[in-house]
Amino acid sequence: YLVLNTYAYQPPQFAISGYEIIDSGIGTMALKSDGKLQVGEQVKVKLVVQNTGQGVANNAVYTISTTDPNIFIDDVNGKLGNVLPGEVKEIYFTLSPNRRVTIKDNLPIFLTITEDIGRGSLKNQQLPIALDQTPPKPNIVEIKSDVESLKKNVARFEYTSNKFRANIANVVNIATVAPSQTKRPNSVGVVIGVSQYKELPPAPYADNDAKIMKNYLEKVLGVEQVIQYTNEQVAGFFFDDIFNPDVGELRKAIVKGESEVFVFYSGHGVPDKDGKNIFLFPSDGKVTRLETQGYNIEKLYENLSRLGAKHVTVILDACFSGASRSSVKVATENLIGQKGVRVRPKNTWLGDPNFTVITSSTGEETSLGFDETQTGLFTYFLAAGLQGAADANGDKVITLGELKDYVVNNVKETSGKILGTQTPMFHGDDNRVMATY
Repeated sequence: YLVLNTYAYQPPQFAISGYEIIDSGIGTMALKSDGKLQVGEQVKVKLVVQNTGQGVANNAVYTISTTDPNIFIDDVNGKLGNVLPGEVKEIYFTLSPNRRVTIKDNLPIFLTITEDIGRGSLKNQQLPIALDQTPPKPNIVEIKSDVESLKKNVARFEYTSNKFRANIANVVNIATVAPSQTKRPNSVGVVIGVSQYKELPPAPYADNDAKIMKNYLEKVLGVEQVIQYTNEQVAGFFFDDIFNPDVGELRKAIVKGESEVFVFYSGHGVPDKDGKNIFLFPSDGKVTRLETQGYNIEKLYENLSRLGAKHVTVILDACFSGASRSSVKVATENLIGQKGVRVRPKNTWLGDPNFTVITSSTGEETSLGFDETQTGLFTYFLAAGLQGAADANGDKVITLGELKDYVVNNVKETSGKILGTQTPMFHGDDNRVMATY
């Protein structure tokens, strides 16, 4: 099927912000110049209007009218032109109520504004003009383009073809999870999710991954202290500020030889052009400054090793093929402007019994987003497995080996149905107990 996503149309919207009485100068005849309107006077009215909508009002024109024959108005028609969102316009007209006018408040004077499409027009809007009163100051509001609100109101148009669509059965709710019996004293977790980048395409749902996994680290894996960072929090020298073994924040929570450390990262992973080095990337980084703004994955492993923890578990829902994360709804993009990069990571931690490393895909594959749960595909099955689905023998104990079999098999099968094969990689002791229920 073909899915076309469009933002809902954002119309202009005119509002009356206020008015001012000008009772001195050419074209006025005032009984007293006090900024108020009295019967028997001829004044100029400065009417302030604003486009408070999100859309442009094209070719806007106005008309001033009254239903009282004792109120005389001149300069009743005019053009406002194109009025941008938040833009303020001033309308001037001549006003003269004679002594037969007895209404004090809200004189029957009306404003009509029309623009090309008619969605933001005003029709016979009564003006707040009153006799013998000092007008309040105009109320001008700040109008900002609310892109996030637009994204939540996306219209969806589907065209279904004669091809078979992917049928993903039994999608479970991973937003909540029951606590396990597992407790890890002195343990600490760092959870990172970056979906929005200033210089790169988005990594869909990566921030949601972080929110989900913080919950699972705390409730299922029994991690004592879990700190979460998302989007703009992951900027500048963030990775060094956290993981530097000499001055970083994480070292404060480590009891050497006793603490278990868990690191979860979801977002872009970027290889250099020869594939020898791969980097985690901050939200404000530029690929042209990859080696200075990116965080070499080998440096991460080295620094985690130097912290002296009893055990380190690193979980990465990121691909390092040079392509951005994609889903059925979000197309993949090239992050490094080069195709065919063969990633050859050094993996210096291989063989270290104190390390467990889990990655969402091989170096040549793209890690996918899962639209059904608005998470990464890998993160979804990792969470579902930790809920209990990975307990193959039903003994209420989930080992790393059981988790590996469940996640790898399900991610490979599901990814093959939607956008191409994704193969998670697990490195560590298969007998290691992850959670006990």
